[in-house]
Amino acid sequence: EISGFESFPSSQKSLLRPDPYFPTRAPRAYGVWHMAVSALSYARRALEEAVTRKRDRSVAAIRPTPHAKPVPSVLRRHEVEHWELLTADAEHSSQGYLPFRVVKPVGGGAEGRRLPTVIMLHPTGADQDYHVGWEAKLVDRGFLTVSLDLRYHGSRQDDAVTYQEAIRRSYADESFAEKPFLLDNVWDLQHVLDVLENRPDVGKIGITGLSLGGMVSWLLAVVDNRVYAPAPLCGVQSFRYAIENNQFHERAMSIPEVFRAASPDGILSNLTPELVARVWRTLLPGLLEHYDAAMSLGCIAPRPLLVVTGSLDGRNPVQGVKEAVDAARVAYEEQGVGDRLELFAQEDAGHELTPLMRDTIDNWFDRWLV
Repeated sequence: EISGFESFPSSQKSLLRPDPYFPTRAPRAYGVWHMAVSALSYARRALEEAVTRKRDRSVAAIRPTPHAKPVPSVLRRHEVEHWELLTADAEHSSQGYLPFRVVKPVGGGAEGRRLPTVIMLHPTGADQDYHVGWEAKLVDRGFLTVSLDLRYHGSRQDDAVTYQEAIRRSYADESFAEKPFLLDNVWDLQHVLDVLENRPDVGKIGITGLSLGGMVSWLLAVVDNRVYAPAPLCGVQSFRYAIENNQFHERAMSIPEVFRAASPDGILSNLTPELVARVWRTLLPGLLEHYDAAMSLGCIAPRPLLVVTGSLDGRNPVQGVKEAVDAARVAYEEQGVGDRLELFAQEDAGHELTPLMRDTIDNWFDRWLV
């Protein structure tokens, strides 16, 4: 339950709670209730509560820190800062340690000049250096960039608990308070935004990331309007569409341990829609009912939103992505900003970052951040 649900208009309650039984037929374009501004606000509130979980977004410490490994050579011609935050989560988890990197042109931000800013997020199994070549090119063109290791990745790896094991525990162990698949990464990035908004050299903020980074980019933009121009890459998806059309297997294979633990026989090829829905409801409370893409993308309006995907992406079935963007388009057009929403689905591309995708995102940031 989401707090305040009982006070929500009774005429819309049934629309805010789609039938939880799977597989079912999806409401056509989810359009009936998605048009309501109040419903969009409710989707955002549901996501906020799933992310926050009554935690205090305080920082125990923020300090500059030497980096544990050499600065990539392509960044050495720029100004590079390494920072670390200790959040309240540090009391019970190694993931309360939150390092991040800021890169800007030499002398950038002098005399109070604010720089267009892009947060860049990596995919599963990578680290903050994954996009370093792209990052360097953005800084060459006058951008300030921010990168970090997402939970249980890179410098935040935990010798006792791997990323996959942490996700499994968040499903199977009630005493494990973390939500490492997406939600806690959104929480961490809100701490980073708290820091960025107080820097005199940070201007409008965009965000992009591939796969895991794309999903986090989407959800952060929904829940925090300090992100002005998100461009999630191979991340926006309709979890509900995938379940109802039996197209969830490639997404499940990206975090196999939790699905192996949830399956009665431990065999991933035997996953059912009902089992997959149960896992998503545990890892991402409220997602299927309240803040899946078709229900939440409209919350980003009137801010600019570019959704980038591949037409052959098995983790993010393109038809589900299109239906989600169509649902969001209602909100954008109702606010008179239809030109601020774009979908770029590259033909013959899969779950990948192509040069054309990168150029499309670069042009988006040039258009809306500079």
